[in-house]
Amino acid sequence: MRESARTRRCLSVTWARSHSSIEIGDDTLVSFEVLFLTHDGGHCLIEAEFPTANRFGRIRVGSRVFIGARTILLSGVTVGDDVVIGAGSVVTKDVPSGVVVAGVPARIVSSTEEYKAKVRAESLPLPQECFPLGTCDRAVLRRGLERYL
Repeated sequence: MRESARTRRCLSVTWARSHSSIEIGDDTLVSFEVLFLTHDGGHCLIEAEFPTANRFGRIRVGSRVFIGARTILLSGVTVGDDVVIGAGSVVTKDVPSGVVVAGVPARIVSSTEEYKAKVRAESLPLPQECFPLGTCDRAVLRRGLERYL
């Protein structure tokens, strides 16, 4: 697997079969329990007639991508740059750059520009000292959130 030094992973990620068949770009966040399937096990149906049957495919993920929890990426797919993949999606086809996809199978639901505008409009006005979130004092964050939730 070729993974950028700036790739971030949350908790567990599963690579089925060959890690060398997966490429992940810069500033990409892979959430928990994401599954990269670089092979198709369905060939077992024809093993008796074709003992050397196999289907493998490289998975390529661009830069500045967020892959939501429990997403499945199937063999042979390429995900472009600046993409958001919603949690629980099944990526069966290539995803172009600059889009948000979600669902089973994953389909384009908006552009990343539309998504950014929505996040800006819906973001809570939390205290500046809460950012970046990983460095925030939890008590300050909790007090900030209690006003809104």
